[in-house]
Amino acid sequence: MWIYISDGDNGREPWIGTIMPPSESGARWELEVIRQVEPKDLYGTQPFEKTHTVVGLLDHQIPCTLVRPLIYSVDPGSLGVRYLAFRTRLKGRFSSFISGLAIDDIDAKVFTGASFASDAFEAWYSLPAYQAEFDVKKFKHKVSIRGTQKKTFRVNGVGVVTCLTRAHVASAGRASNIKSIAAFTVDFYKPLSLQEVETICHEIETLFGFLVGFRSKPPIFRIRLNDTYQVGDQSLPLEGELQIGGVDWQSKLPPHPFDCIHLNGLGKASLRDLLVRFMKDRENLMTRMMVVEFSRHFAKNLQESFSIVMPVLEQYVKAKYSSEDEVKYLGIKKKFFDLVDGSGDAEIGEFCRKHVQIREGKAPSLKTLLGRAISAINRRGFNFPEAMAARLQKRRGELFHSAPKFDQLEAINFASEVQAATGLLMLHTFMDLGIDVRVLASRWTALSDIREFLRPPKSTGSRNQTELNES
Repeated sequence: MWIYISDGDNGREPWIGTIMPPSESGARWELEVIRQVEPKDLYGTQPFEKTHTVVGLLDHQIPCTLVRPLIYSVDPGSLGVRYLAFRTRLKGRFSSFISGLAIDDIDAKVFTGASFASDAFEAWYSLPAYQAEFDVKKFKHKVSIRGTQKKTFRVNGVGVVTCLTRAHVASAGRASNIKSIAAFTVDFYKPLSLQEVETICHEIETLFGFLVGFRSKPPIFRIRLNDTYQVGDQSLPLEGELQIGGVDWQSKLPPHPFDCIHLNGLGKASLRDLLVRFMKDRENLMTRMMVVEFSRHFAKNLQESFSIVMPVLEQYVKAKYSSEDEVKYLGIKKKFFDLVDGSGDAEIGEFCRKHVQIREGKAPSLKTLLGRAISAINRRGFNFPEAMAARLQKRRGELFHSAPKFDQLEAINFASEVQAATGLLMLHTFMDLGIDVRVLASRWTALSDIREFLRPPKSTGSRNQTELNES
């Protein structure tokens, strides 16, 4: 895509070049521009310096915004002695791109709403907007298309949420393709800044990806300003398209409903309830969701996965499963040693290190806390072994404080421990979102990576438990 970027009213030539969208998972937007310059401006990179947004024209016509640009290559000079003109070429990256809007200030609160339609949200929310049947007698297909369905509700701290489901018919030659589409729209209670809108769009899309267990490519987010333009007698809101880069995604089709971990209404959790709980603790929930997704989909090896999951799981169980007395004890202990360190007396500090010993401490071990977490999950229908608490604590000590050595059996055990740590953190996150995880204990295809910790299906009819396990 061609882009034109002015350098203000200082008489300098504009930058002209191309921008390229992310071509693979985790990639960012790319930028390459060039212009003629005076010798004194050979190394100039304005207007890309010390700014969060750069405004330009896409294809020399459409207003656009580059968000958080970073120039990593400056190529000044001339092509040779025969050419008198000097030029500078820049290469860089930027995190997000907005087409249709020129936003000078990333912190200006000018956005009133956003909407998107993504594979993850569609997989989680929508029922089919059409029904296909085959008439055996007449030997022909029959397709019934349902009308557009709309649901609106309020979410404290966010705004008014509207969800639409409808059938979309795309024709190509003599063939037509019918697809169910689900769109998510939010009208904010108060105007938000670009930075806030970008964050909330990414987080809500991540939530639906976590719920179904699939990280789709980021959709195009339509964002609206608190301003309008006139078309005849109609006053329409100014809108733009936000495309976020630098996000990992899975390059495959969205999962079948049987392969989704959670679906709308499953486990007594509606969309409104999920959003309310999510918005109350966005930062902590996002951290855990991102860690779980990285471990399940993007980690290169077991060590990388465990190194990411275990610290977050440890912090979580300490906060959730420490009793009131234990929390009080830890606070007093910290306060005591803070007083020692704050005294500024080196002799007192040395004396405490050598002669002060804690007796009958109340701080629970990591093994104890993990055991409590495992018991809480097992009471809801899962089958994590109690010995896994000790194994995770031991693995943590070996991996973070010594050089690991593996044989074949040790590698198998390590893989099981990584799956257990990831599964515990994932299931607790579902619980914190208000989902009754009992309904997840039988979703074997969706949770195939932690299948060994699920309850085996009960035997029915003439088939016994052994036959079911072998199948």
